[in-house]
Amino acid sequence: MSFEYPPFTEPRQIRLLKASFNQTHNQPDIDTIQCEFLVVNLDDLPCEYVAISYLWGSSEKPNKVWCDGFSIAITVSAMSVLHMAASNSDLGYIWIDALCIDQSNASEKAVQIRLMRDALEFIVTLNTALKKFEHDGVVNISRSSLLHSEGCEWPSSSWKALSTLLEHPWFRRVWILQEMALASQVEIVCGKRSVPWLLLAFIVVQIEHNGLMALLMIIENGELNRGPIGLSTLKIAWGLRCLRAVAVPLGLASLLVDCSFLEASDDRDRLFALLGIADDVEDSSFEPDYITSPPGVFLKSAVRLLTRDGSSNMILHRAGISSDRNMEGLPSWVPDWTKHHGNTVLGSLASIASYHASEGIIPPTNAIYSEDQQSIALSGCNFDKITEFTPPYPESAYERGSEEYPNIESAFMAWLDCLQILCSSAGVHPNGQSYYPDILWRTLVAGIDYSGNPAPDDFQQHFQDLTTRAEDGLRAISEDRDLEANLDLDESARKFVATMSTVSFRRRVFATQLGYLGLGPLRIEVGDRICVFLGFDTPFVIRPRDEGGYVLVGECYIYGLMNGEALVDGKVEDITLY
Repeated sequence: MSFEYPPFTEPRQIRLLKASFNQTHNQPDIDTIQCEFLVVNLDDLPCEYVAISYLWGSSEKPNKVWCDGFSIAITVSAMSVLHMAASNSDLGYIWIDALCIDQSNASEKAVQIRLMRDALEFIVTLNTALKKFEHDGVVNISRSSLLHSEGCEWPSSSWKALSTLLEHPWFRRVWILQEMALASQVEIVCGKRSVPWLLLAFIVVQIEHNGLMALLMIIENGELNRGPIGLSTLKIAWGLRCLRAVAVPLGLASLLVDCSFLEASDDRDRLFALLGIADDVEDSSFEPDYITSPPGVFLKSAVRLLTRDGSSNMILHRAGISSDRNMEGLPSWVPDWTKHHGNTVLGSLASIASYHASEGIIPPTNAIYSEDQQSIALSGCNFDKITEFTPPYPESAYERGSEEYPNIESAFMAWLDCLQILCSSAGVHPNGQSYYPDILWRTLVAGIDYSGNPAPDDFQQHFQDLTTRAEDGLRAISEDRDLEANLDLDESARKFVATMSTVSFRRRVFATQLGYLGLGPLRIEVGDRICVFLGFDTPFVIRPRDEGGYVLVGECYIYGLMNGEALVDGKVEDITLY
């Protein structure tokens, strides 16, 4: 016989657990932990409890605990949590998903996930992986010190400690967004140290506000490479908490796009973990389903989001064959949430960047899904096609040390030469403006400045300062002058690069048959079509299929077509995507 969980007899019940050491042993031993389960109703709690979030780690279960004479196999990380709970007699009952939910029961998991929104009162543990975490250094990075940060030394033990903490794998878990956004109290525990998550998030927000993000960058191969993952996670969690505090509705589509960099041991949880935060998932279409495969779950959710109304159109901006995709068999219009997009989703900038490609000229209609074909039909205007495109930005501007591009200046100038050639061969722009530099600089930054707002006209000067600096750097290198082989940018050029590197990363500049210049997906081809779907904020690139219909390549930016211009005289038709 094996252990059987105490059953639920009412709809809003959860299990709590109390861990203790077996009293027959003289020394506490993690293999002698006894568990006592208590089934409670969330509407009538007989006691307080603490819910624990932790890093699951390996799925292997080499350890065991005991309950009612039966053993329960658990993971190493879950065992360390129970050991902590058993060692703290004042902790009382806890909730830990690995044991309080029967993980072998898919139906139970689906119901319990829906209850988590009301069940969270979190103490958060990072396990014991950071045994040398310099907690005191983190606490000393206060708001006051950040606001008077001139002369801050780096590296220092304080900055290193904070960077190390924020790089912990726990911050990659998509589940922690729900835990931090919904819980009334959250304490991050690392070994014997702890810090309130709101304090840690506040510190991160202040670091960004004061322009000190570089002090937390991870050093790889002797170079500043990237910021710790916890920076992004905490900023999103802080934002979600603030929005909920003022009752701003949170949509599932936007959450999926914004949180796609986070991970889950079960790919379906990339969606299910957000259901407790989203305010538009009350119908049965979004019930957690651990029987359907991950591709099936992603398809089902995409169908529901795209066919119910226009509020969830955001997910199409994250789809397309130009996005990295792990899952075979997904239609091109269904996002693969297991792969992070890698660059800025233009559709997510629409509200502040003033993208309105289908600006209310013709009311949108609901998408129509064909289950037999796994296709979706959207109303739109299919009006132009790609005739030329350049190499992608990162393959030239970030490539260094190669035989072709021995330094970053030469790489950047080679890429810029390709852009100038494209502009010179593109003909005449429909609005009469010159391609270089007028339209090109706007295209490279997708029409926005470094804060995401529409770029002012003086942003062109930042572009010209950048090209001048690159030319000067290349000239200095050719003359063997002592100049470090990198773009030592002034403030003006740096502003342009900060925006360009965000939106142009893994994208190509292209020209169209009608004379437009655009910024499009990495995998565009000559002959790909440009269309604007009704109700969507940017144009899209689509590719004709021999058997009819189209596959979605991805979203794009086209100067002169971001405010409904394509629909003024364009013919609206049903465009079927496969």
